Amino acid sequence: MDSSYNNFIARMGSFDESLDFQDEENELKHSRYSSELTHFGVKGMKWGVRRSSQDSPSTPKKNRNLGEVSTQLQSASKSMTSANDTIKSRSKLKTNDLSELTDAELKKRVERLNLEARYNTLAPPQVSRGREYLHATLETAGATLAIASSAIALAAAIKQLKG
Repeated sequence: MDSSYNNFIARMGSFDESLDFQDEENELKHSRYSSELTHFGVKGMKWGVRRSSQDSPSTPKKNRNLGEVSTQLQSASKSMTSANDTIKSRSKLKTNDLSELTDAELKKRVERLNLEARYNTLAPPQVSRGREYLHATLETAGATLAIASSAIALAAAIKQLKG
């Protein structure tokens, strides 16, 4: 065997699990290796999740996220009011009764519809290549079918007249 391998085995110990510790010297040599699994982390901590500095044990849990909670509460209340305003305006726009709309709202709707119509005339809708291919194929098949059916009908009519 190689001397570096022997040095490695002498430093690390044997990898053989079925060692018999018959003398005290071997027993002391291998006693530093335990077959127990030890955990030096925080109990209940998830793998791959780091603790933030705010979650340090020195900070009481009650006051830890108080500022964050108040900020979230304010943003939630703002979003709720804006959502309520949006719902009210959209429900008003969905009604077909134009007498409920103010002049400004009606003017906005008309301007929007005019803009959409102008945009659609300026920029025709884009059709995918697959749809174009399908359209061309169906046109060709339809034309072929029309010619073939008219030829069959003419042949049947001539045969009946001769008949």
